[in-house]
Amino acid sequence: MKKLILKLSLLAMLLLLSSCAFAPLSEPITPKTLGKGNQSHNITAGYPFVGYGRTHACDAYSWVDFDNDMGSRLAVEHLLALGHTRFAYVHAPLELNFAFQRHRGFMAALKARNLDCPAHYRVGDVQDRRSGLQAVQALL
Repeated sequence: MKKLILKLSLLAMLLLLSSCAFAPLSEPITPKTLGKGNQSHNITAGYPFVGYGRTHACDAYSWVDFDNDMGSRLAVEHLLALGHTRFAYVHAPLELNFAFQRHRGFMAALKARNLDCPAHYRVGDVQDRRSGLQAVQALL
């Protein structure tokens, strides 16, 4: 059932994207520029668009995104089902919306089971694979 929903979601996204015009941007979209005017430019110019990902304020336009909260919750639930009870968490800067959502889902899943991830086992500001590897090595 989950695979069918995913396939239907992807199909709907492709159909939606195929009917949209892609507007030129005033600057390239990077994690540092998200939420800093690209959407406002398209809205003001009247360009129809669908945002990939969402910012903290996305009520004025359509967007498609992953359910980052639920993904983290499911990961924690899976690990708990395998018998794990101690967790560490390595993440991107929480100023990035996807990282904030994933962190929120992770912490909520632990709280629902009366578990915690101590602050010294949470490493943030991971920007790339190298810094992620360094964070994991420091935890180990």
